[in-house]
Amino acid sequence: MPKRIFLFTFLIFIYLYGCKDSDVDEQVVGEYLYKGKSYCQTGQFEEGIQQFDIVIGFDPENYDAFLYRGMAYRDIKDDNKAIEDFEKCIQINPDGPKAYFELSSIWSNQGNFTKAVKYLTKAIKADKNFVNAYATRAILNVQMGRMNHAVKDMNDAITINSKDPMLYIARAHVFEKQGDCQSALSDFEKAKSMNNKISSTNSNIAWILATCQDENLRNGTEAFELASQAIKNDSRHFTLHIMAAACAEIGDFKKAINYQEKSIQLLKKEAPAHNFARIFIEQQLKDYSKQLKSYKNNKPWRLKKKQ
Repeated sequence: MPKRIFLFTFLIFIYLYGCKDSDVDEQVVGEYLYKGKSYCQTGQFEEGIQQFDIVIGFDPENYDAFLYRGMAYRDIKDDNKAIEDFEKCIQINPDGPKAYFELSSIWSNQGNFTKAVKYLTKAIKADKNFVNAYATRAILNVQMGRMNHAVKDMNDAITINSKDPMLYIARAHVFEKQGDCQSALSDFEKAKSMNNKISSTNSNIAWILATCQDENLRNGTEAFELASQAIKNDSRHFTLHIMAAACAEIGDFKKAINYQEKSIQLLKKEAPAHNFARIFIEQQLKDYSKQLKSYKNNKPWRLKKKQ
């Protein structure tokens, strides 16, 4: 008898006849969960969902099965079924942080940042050390203009895990949005000292050096050198628009306009996968257009202070 059929038959047997061997139950359930996750990891979401269905049929209160099935539904963009599964997780275990986090991702993808933040707050209440929840809430707080809240969230995340350079980069971006160039530069440099192989770090430092409102921190020549190094291996819109800022800072507005126009063209070609990405791209296009207008008026771009 093929192994797959044997397992299914055995599963039905212990379900119907009330086998109390918990070790066997866990082994069988674990195998179906493993198969389901494996299918989903290779993009076979329907097959994965079928495995989770089997587990739920056997154990209607299995938190992991509902969680993973909800994630699969989310990945195939069936948000209603995903929400149902995550809410079922919360009914099974109100103290489990993962379902709250997954619900927040659905609501942020739909552009409902207020609701997303609410679920992230619940995830953090369930797990005070949930670093990703703090960092994600910080990003949403930035989008909502709540800069001080965003900084606090990143401070908390770094307090929990001070050895992750990506957290310093994330906090630096919050400082940058706030117009706090000194703090942003310090965090970018800290991340670089921790891992100099992160490709975007030099670009980020170049952006601060080119656009900072504090002339004591601004350094157009160094910004241009760093941006030139970055653009050799990275021609995304992000890198091009930083190169444009560096060119403007050293007075080469013709090149600044050229790089900024190319950056806008590339950004317009990006296809957002959900509302959050669409909102983010729309805001970037507005910012890029303002920068282009500044360069056409022979003025370098300057970061502005925000609270």
